[in-house]
Amino acid sequence: QLAQDQGLISVPSLQLAQDLVLGPAMSAIHSLCVGTPPQTYPEDLTCLVLKALGVAAQDAERLATLPLPTPQLPADSLLLRAGKGPTPTA
Repeated sequence: QLAQDQGLISVPSLQLAQDLVLGPAMSAIHSLCVGTPPQTYPEDLTCLVLKALGVAAQDAERLATLPLPTPQLPADSLLLRAGKGPTPTA
């Protein structure tokens, strides 16, 4: 909603924006599990989704390649318990 209010994206409804983001995200999880997509797959997909949301191409390309911080997971996270997440910091 904030991105829409600030004019950063242009979508007919927030529900459509959510569906537009979650659909490719779920499909990407499948693609990563069953295949070996190109090294730039996450950035390429992010860029395409941002463009579909109405972000200008140059901005989408820049935003899609920004470094992301390591997520901080709670101590009881399923990912941590399965040994799949980053080591928690104290």
